[in-house]
Amino acid sequence: MSGVNRRKSRALWRWRAGNRRVGAPQPVLGGEAAPPVVAAGGRAGATRARRRYRALPWRELGGALARAARLTLYTLGVVAVLTGVGAAGFFGYRALARSRTFAVRTILIEGARPALQAELLRTLEPLRGSAILRVATRDTARMLAGHPWVAAAEVFRALPDTLHVVVREREARAAALLGELYLVDAAGWPFKRATLDEVAGLTVITGIERAAFQSRPQAAAQRVVQALGLLERYGRVAQRPALGELHLDDDGEVTLFLRRGGTALHVGTGLDDARLARLDRVWQALGPDAQRAQTVFLDHRQRPGRVVVRMRQLD
Repeated sequence: MSGVNRRKSRALWRWRAGNRRVGAPQPVLGGEAAPPVVAAGGRAGATRARRRYRALPWRELGGALARAARLTLYTLGVVAVLTGVGAAGFFGYRALARSRTFAVRTILIEGARPALQAELLRTLEPLRGSAILRVATRDTARMLAGHPWVAAAEVFRALPDTLHVVVREREARAAALLGELYLVDAAGWPFKRATLDEVAGLTVITGIERAAFQSRPQAAAQRVVQALGLLERYGRVAQRPALGELHLDDDGEVTLFLRRGGTALHVGTGLDDARLARLDRVWQALGPDAQRAQTVFLDHRQRPGRVVVRMRQLD
């Protein structure tokens, strides 16, 4: 078979396989054009055949593979750098943590009175000499806040060797008799069982049961806050006799007891400025005999402006 016939045979075979456009004329054989033939399956079959035998885009495929390879190498390089930096930081941190240069040598405490500072220093003494970078500052502050006299605490590192502690100390506004004596703060909460030395100079609030703080703590604390407000109003004038006790009745009646002599002051359900002014006039009128006053009634219901004083009997 000649070269021309072989080329014609291959062209005819490709055409029959569907690699040519549907409806195209047959290749020339013997000088005559073959009639157009529709491939099996119609136009859709011809399209599928062309897609099946389409030449692969080797140039585009090679470019995509090259880009993917470059991206992979770049990613691996970034991961390697980050891994190296992380490892260096980790081992560097361990070296610094073990260094004696970064050991706790000084502990500074601010915001506390000297007696409380001494107690807190004894509590923190086990940290002295340990690695400062390994001190858990939040846990340490939480531990200090568990002290009865500490309302809040913060712990900071001052490199290379100092722990800085800032404390907000509780202030005892009064004592409350809740089965036993407890110190109460400005919010009305008992925060510490009181000793006799701690109670000295404080007014004792009575009339609130311990069970009230267990069953209805918010309401009980609010009653203590009410009592503290009365004490603050009474203490605005420094010349008034010091109070030793404030008693709250269940019906809201308030009775004050002087620290010296134990004189009872019945002020009713409220201690306003008008009643305090009348009390001041009574003390001024009694003069030296004020020490003999046993009971002072400032709560006359029919005549609110009337003050009745009951004196002690002379022996």
